[in-house]
Amino acid sequence: MHLTGPGDDPRFGRDYGTWGALTILVTWTVAALAAGHLVLRRRDA
Repeated sequence: MHLTGPGDDPRFGRDYGTWGALTILVTWTVAALAAGHLVLRRRDA
């Protein structure tokens, strides 16, 4: 996983290691599932 900024300027690039990338992926997945759960819990009777 590699993050780059505008124009692929190397000053903005950052390489994530295997565990760092996996942590980011899992965090976004958990956040999306939690948000979906809260929305459905509020809207469904």
